[in-house]
Amino acid sequence: FILLPLIASGLLGYFGLSRISIDDAYIFVPDNGQALPDQESLGKTGFFPSGDAYTEVIVTAVDGGDVLYRDDVVAEVLRLYHVLTTANTSSGQTFDALCVRDVFSSECVLSAVLQLMIVAGSGTALQNSMNLTYPYYNPSRTTHSLGTYFGSELGGVELAADNSAIISSKALHLAYHVQSDVREWIDTFRRACSGFVSDKITVNYLTARSVDEEVATLPGRVAVYIGVATLPGRVAVYIGVATLPGR
Repeated sequence: FILLPLIASGLLGYFGLSRISIDDAYIFVPDNGQALPDQESLGKTGFFPSGDAYTEVIVTAVDGGDVLYRDDVVAEVLRLYHVLTTANTSSGQTFDALCVRDVFSSECVLSAVLQLMIVAGSGTALQNSMNLTYPYYNPSRTTHSLGTYFGSELGGVELAADNSAIISSKALHLAYHVQSDVREWIDTFRRACSGFVSDKITVNYLTARSVDEEVATLPGRVAVYIGVATLPGRVAVYIGVATLPGR
């Protein structure tokens, strides 16, 4: 009952006749796992995991309001940044020692909006000193570049009548890029995020291991099938799992 659908769907996938796609996370992650609600939270704010960072957070205001120009919210975003970048890994390293650095400035590469918040220091200063535009921000008006892209960092954006100037944003996506000791950093990042408490902002975090670690908790009788889940005929594997005794 397993080999026949495996062979059939494998042939279908090989010849391009099968176009069914199923999310491995929703098949294998336990119903009470944390990865699924975290991913759903990201989707509700208009974001989906970018896959280009080992660690990411989505910040929203507890009251559902703006996260870009409010002083109380920006202060909490900056506090979260301080908590994450000063946390020590098990070997005593901090984000500053592990981060990806800009080739010109040698500074840690940060999300553009976060960098602007750090420079401004408050939401009011950010709003008054910088005319932020969406999806590209190009204060120098250079013609050879579109400017800084905010499309992957801001969600639920409200624009002015000119369809460019930002009035508010409902969500903030921040990526923390590291280039060494990734596993230690992920553990530190998750510990810092899960321990962060605020009555102003909600923090949803995602790491490169969020789904993998929860899949690893599955019983051995199911885990053996994960190795072949990347075959073109995924459906056959899932049929085999679904018909296992006791399912």
